[in-house]
Amino acid sequence: MLKRPYQYIRKTYLALTNSIIFIPSLMAIFSIGLSVFMMSFEDSELSTKIKENLDFALVTGADNARFALNAFIGGIISLMVFNFSMVMVVLNQAATAFSPRVVPGVLTNKSYQIVLGTYLGTILYCLLLIVNIGKTEEGIYIPQLSIFVGMCFGVLSLVLFIYFIHSISRSVQVDNIILMVYNKTFNELKSKKVSKYQDYQSVFNKVSDWHTIISNQSGYFRECNRKKLVKLAKKYDIELFVNLEEGSFMVIGTPLLKVNKEISQEKVDEILEEFVFYDNEYIQDNYVYGIKQLSEIATKALSPGINDPETAIRTINYMTLIFIEKALREGVYCYADKEEKIRLWEETYPLYDLMYRYISPILYYGKADVMVMDRLFSMVEFLLSAKRTKGKLDIAKINALLLEFQSTIEGNIKGEQKNYLNKTLVRINLLLSPSGFQVPFFE
Repeated sequence: MLKRPYQYIRKTYLALTNSIIFIPSLMAIFSIGLSVFMMSFEDSELSTKIKENLDFALVTGADNARFALNAFIGGIISLMVFNFSMVMVVLNQAATAFSPRVVPGVLTNKSYQIVLGTYLGTILYCLLLIVNIGKTEEGIYIPQLSIFVGMCFGVLSLVLFIYFIHSISRSVQVDNIILMVYNKTFNELKSKKVSKYQDYQSVFNKVSDWHTIISNQSGYFRECNRKKLVKLAKKYDIELFVNLEEGSFMVIGTPLLKVNKEISQEKVDEILEEFVFYDNEYIQDNYVYGIKQLSEIATKALSPGINDPETAIRTINYMTLIFIEKALREGVYCYADKEEKIRLWEETYPLYDLMYRYISPILYYGKADVMVMDRLFSMVEFLLSAKRTKGKLDIAKINALLLEFQSTIEGNIKGEQKNYLNKTLVRINLLLSPSGFQVPFFE
């Protein structure tokens, strides 16, 4: 069965944009085109006037021209090798100290790609100029204005080298890596254009007896073409429920979605064409992957080999902001047609499941650190006290999570540590009391 072109376009786009050679390749192509344009522009009247005003900066003589271009090419190649070496060092440190999953985020840093692209473009530009310097029937041809532009690119490369050193020194700082992952995750979470949200249980009860459609692909579920699915559902007068969260791994032949009435296999195939599965995970397709990265950074920081609880605390702070934003979008995603009739429901991770899944590793490794535990309790306190989350939380599950915290760390703290955590529990219990829940104090 042929799949729609947009699937291949989307896969190719992500593969390219998540590669360190994406922008450098575009800039290299641009530099080749610019060199061709500049050499054809050399004989124009405008070029002659510009040369008259820039006479002091133009090279004279073929040997001088070749010497200047060779100097820039050799120097920039050295800078390029050094920069690539520095990028590899940063990637190795990021994978070792934080998590291998943050490596794609570092690779896609646009500033690195622009710097390397400028180097590569300048080298290609100057090489094309060198081969065009030579004797002609009218004498020695020297593209003076083109060489001047190449020298400007060479100077720009030196300036960008200084910027690169500054940028690479910042990128190895854990705070910047955490902030990068947080920003991508938060932006992806907010980018979903959902018509409305509905309660999980009510939707599950509604679709329990619907017809099941199995997957014809395997891999990580990246996305479905929601607009097209809504149009298809309206066209065939059906309703669809995707019972698979984004980022989940799917095995071919297992249930993927449900439809409210039986439809032909031809229609099923048309619907399945709108689902995309990939072999890799990207934050820009799935915010849950970003939460996973933050959790791994915090867990790695708490490992005995690194022992950096302050990094874990900072990561928990950013996870708190993401969980609060997720609470505002709690429920099954609903997509309606132009007549405001819901045609597509899409299952998502409930807030409690996300918190339990990605806080549990931090809880296990940090259960003996009172400051880390206090920050986890404070995370829940912020969720309960935030005005924006009023009425959007399942207090019973939040209380169950707090009890999990309490039982896990009970035997790992003592003395004044218990008193310290009890101060936070006092505030939490005040927030829980209207709902009839309480968390026992440490004794």
